[in-house]
Amino acid sequence: MEFSKSLVPEILDIVTETLADLYALLQVLPTAHVRKLDMTNDVAYLRKRTDAEGLAFLTVTLPRLGEWFDQQTWGESPGIIEGFAPYDGYYPRFLRPLWLWVRQFKADAMSSDDAQVVRVTRTLLHGLKKLNVPCGDEKIQLALDSYVSIESELADFEVFPSKTLQHAQLVLETLLDGYIPTCSRPRHGPGAVAGGERHSTKWEWSHKYDSVHAEWSYWDYLYPVREVASNYGLQASPKNHRIQLAAQASNYRALLRCASPTARLIMVPKDSRGPRIINAEPKELMYLEQGVASHLMKYLESHSMTRGHVNFDDQQINANLALRSSSDKAMDTIDLKDASDRVSVQLIRFLLPERVSKKWLALRSTAVVLPNKQVLALSKFAAMGSALCFPVESLVFWAIAVGSVWKQTGDLGLALTSVYVYGDDIIIAAGYTGHVMHELEMAGLMVNRAKSFIGSHPFRESCGIEALNGHDVTPLRVKKLPPQRPSDGDGIMAYVKYAENSQYITPRRSRHLLTCAERLIGPIPRTRLPQAFVCFVTTDDVWEASRFSGVRWCPKRCALSVKVYTVKGRSYENVPVPWSRVQRNLIEDFADREPTLVVDRQSTQIRRKNSYLIV
Repeated sequence: MEFSKSLVPEILDIVTETLADLYALLQVLPTAHVRKLDMTNDVAYLRKRTDAEGLAFLTVTLPRLGEWFDQQTWGESPGIIEGFAPYDGYYPRFLRPLWLWVRQFKADAMSSDDAQVVRVTRTLLHGLKKLNVPCGDEKIQLALDSYVSIESELADFEVFPSKTLQHAQLVLETLLDGYIPTCSRPRHGPGAVAGGERHSTKWEWSHKYDSVHAEWSYWDYLYPVREVASNYGLQASPKNHRIQLAAQASNYRALLRCASPTARLIMVPKDSRGPRIINAEPKELMYLEQGVASHLMKYLESHSMTRGHVNFDDQQINANLALRSSSDKAMDTIDLKDASDRVSVQLIRFLLPERVSKKWLALRSTAVVLPNKQVLALSKFAAMGSALCFPVESLVFWAIAVGSVWKQTGDLGLALTSVYVYGDDIIIAAGYTGHVMHELEMAGLMVNRAKSFIGSHPFRESCGIEALNGHDVTPLRVKKLPPQRPSDGDGIMAYVKYAENSQYITPRRSRHLLTCAERLIGPIPRTRLPQAFVCFVTTDDVWEASRFSGVRWCPKRCALSVKVYTVKGRSYENVPVPWSRVQRNLIEDFADREPTLVVDRQSTQIRRKNSYLIV
């Protein structure tokens, strides 16, 4: 959805309702001293600044004040916050009762009421930081310049064989001793590819990359008609085999031969801070990467050395550790900046056994085409967009951290239990973190020290949770713009979910978010359990059938029948060309249920139909 200035008042209303929830909390706390005009003055201030500065005040300036507030709650003494007039030479006039409360606040003695105030305040100030609105051309260029600059740094980087990296090398040698680098089940991913192909057209191979074919034979993975047929027990006559192989050879000879793969750089809208940069891989490469990555992740999640410590599906392990460690300080959290862009080819070659590294390095794009059509040679292993990016970077970070702790303690067993990794979210047992951070930086990575929390610091952040002294103070963020049409299924569902998540933390905000959806499609049922239709799950306000027309009891189903809204992905028919059809059906075992409908992940349909309420 394109951004319209008419949405600014609606977005401002979300902030205003959150402010009302904050003042409702402060009024019951004796240290806040809320005056009658404080709420009125602050609402007027919000409207004045938003009228003058536009949406940037809500998405950029307020989060900057939020960072200043965070430092206050951490017990730090930041300087005067710029851009907000002070009322006593230090604290801003805006949110005056909050700063009176902050003066008395101590993180190590915070109560559940204090934690609620912190979380609602952070929701007020940080809640729109990731709103999906267009960023200016200047920020797009800054993001692109940063990408090119990192590549230049990696080109000049040389791995120093430190004791820690040698320990990490030994750890990986032991871990991967039983690992066979194979592509157990190649498949296509849902994302963009370099050639722009979508859905079934991804099966139409167009390029033969010599560097890929040398390690991952096209005859074994991209043209395995006879082998795959036998694997699935599909019998064919010698004559049919000859016909298949002739078609296979004809298609193979038509491929455009290239020395190595080249990706295409695309910029995906993220938020007002800038775009997300992704390397769209060639379809032949991504097809193999998906199979290799899936096999690797299963291996790491089941191996005794990494099971429960290197995770790809379950973020809750790291999240729970961060929450607990914000209180007992047993673990520290490390955040890396530009993590996927800084894992160099040199580092991969140094750390991994050659039999593994040569197979993985064959599945990387060696160059990328920039938006200005310039071709940039790549020194990174795999950028965001490659299926191997996430599992391999997790493995590298884990190995360096374990190698660092092992070097410090001389105890490999202790080192293995001291490290938890989920992507670039790293958790280290207290006492070893400083050395781990140093070794990560020596390996060419960049630690984001502003978002890494160690020692006696009361705050921890990892895998979506932000915790202060044992309390969850994660702000409730709104990422999508308010829905504007009844047909906007994605927006309506998002705002219903936002309302559900915030109903017990910021009730006024929750009601307003739900209203944004109900004004387009009418009343939304309140239910105690999730249903197969659009509903608001709550324990406080159960759906009143009298609000809806056409409600009747269905004895056969023992449920109420009512006409309400349901959502589903938009789909359309997409039939591949004959040769691609053979390849796809054999690889993905579609012999009995060949699909022709493709679900468009970017579009959600919302329709009104009879549904049944489970009571």
